[in-house]
Amino acid sequence: MAVSAVIAGIGAAGLVQQNQAQKQQKEQFQQQAAMETTRQQQEFQLGQENLAQQQMALQAQQAAFAAQQSAAKKAQEDANKQATLADIANNRAMKKAPNIGAMLTGNEQAGSSGASSTLLTGAGGAAGGTLGRTSLLGS
Repeated sequence: MAVSAVIAGIGAAGLVQQNQAQKQQKEQFQQQAAMETTRQQQEFQLGQENLAQQQMALQAQQAAFAAQQSAAKKAQEDANKQATLADIANNRAMKKAPNIGAMLTGNEQAGSSGASSTLLTGAGGAAGGTLGRTSLLGS
C-alpha cells in the first residue's frame, strides 16, 4: 500500500505540474494574442494615416492641375486677343489707299492725246444721230 500511495502522490504531483504548465501556456498565448491585436491595431492606424495623406496629396494635385488648366486657358485667350490686336494694327498700318497722283497723271495724258473716249462711245466719239434716239429696246 505504501507503494501505491507513493505512486498516487507522484501522479498527483505530475498533474499539478501539468496544470501549471498549461496555465503558463495559456497565459503566454493570451499575451501573444494581445500583442498581435495591438500590432494589428497599430498597423491599421498607420494604414489609415497613410490613406489620409494620399488623399490630401491627391486633392493638392487636383487643385494644382485645375490651376494649371485655368492658367493655360487664360494664356490662350490672351494670345488670341494679342493676335487679333496685332492683326488690327497691321491692317491699319498697311491700309490700302488709292494712288491719286497716278490716276491724275493718267487722265491728263489721255486728255492731251485728243478726243477723250468712254466705253460707250469709243475713240471716235458717239456715232452720228445715235444719242438722241431711243433704242429698239425702249420702243
